[in-house]
Amino acid sequence: MRRKNILLSIIIPVFNVEQYLRECLDSIISQMDGDIEVILVDDGSTDSSGDICDEYSSENITVIHRSNKGLGKARNLGYYHSRGKYIWYIDSDDYILDHSIEWIRENLKDDLDILLFSANSFSDGAAVLANYDRKYSLNEVITGKALLKNTFRRSDYFTPVWMRIYRRDFLADTGVLFGAEKLYEDEQYAFLTLYFAERVMAANKQLYMRRYRPGSKMVEARACTVVNFIDKCNGYGNAALRLLKVYDKEQGRDRGLLLWPLDNYLGSIVNSYYMLDAKTSLRYAYIVRKLGKRLDPYENALPTRFRNPFKYPFVCFMYKKVKRRLATVRILKKIKSVCSHAKSLLRDNNA
Repeated sequence: MRRKNILLSIIIPVFNVEQYLRECLDSIISQMDGDIEVILVDDGSTDSSGDICDEYSSENITVIHRSNKGLGKARNLGYYHSRGKYIWYIDSDDYILDHSIEWIRENLKDDLDILLFSANSFSDGAAVLANYDRKYSLNEVITGKALLKNTFRRSDYFTPVWMRIYRRDFLADTGVLFGAEKLYEDEQYAFLTLYFAERVMAANKQLYMRRYRPGSKMVEARACTVVNFIDKCNGYGNAALRLLKVYDKEQGRDRGLLLWPLDNYLGSIVNSYYMLDAKTSLRYAYIVRKLGKRLDPYENALPTRFRNPFKYPFVCFMYKKVKRRLATVRILKKIKSVCSHAKSLLRDNNA
């Protein structure tokens, strides 16, 4: 029978990570006490990941098998089955550092809504795309809105939920859940939970090891493909629309915070659109046009320089042509400069 007094529920979605899952679980189990539970959500794995989950099943490690529905829904399912006072979402191909749970336990004394910390990234056959060393560290309790202001102004805002510990009752009160998108399903979740939080603390303490490997979702998402462009439109586009929906309901002076991430969301989509070839970009112009129309009512409020390309996709197309032309001119100038330098050296040598 499961213990009733659970301090921390660690929720781990699992999908085809047989090479890494044991390292992840062992790093947690070595630090577990009786008031820690692990919930493994096997999201339709086709390798031996599901069997490994069953191998680790115990009184405080629950395994849930289901058909593949994506990372966001797997996290939501784990949350529904959790019993801990606090929630920690961990990715199954990463691992935590020694004494991480001990540090978390010591820093949850003030009944925080969210505890934030740093992470370290490392390469396992793929380029490291991001570092997670928190520059802004405030070891005192403040509001989530104050933290958002401080971190955005310092370009020190991190989305990943595995860099945060959430109080379960706080999550229940906000009603915020992960999206079902294939990419960036945690964007609106990460931002809205901080926006609604009254008691948060951020610390520059590294607890988590983020692995960059071939085949991972975020590594593959960097490829310039139509699928990635559409997934990015869905992920970032839906996150933007959810934040705007909350913006419509909010009345306080800080509701403008909800618009701050939109530059990143819209800019990322437009940049992906630029990266498509000319023929493909014309074919999929309707996607950005459709999103632009949905954002029309907020045109005066949006603090973004990316409005026009959304409303007029041909501007994107023309920008791409000019950008390619400028790149060609720069390359030709560079070649001319190198040739001139080489001729100068030859003249000097002959002299």
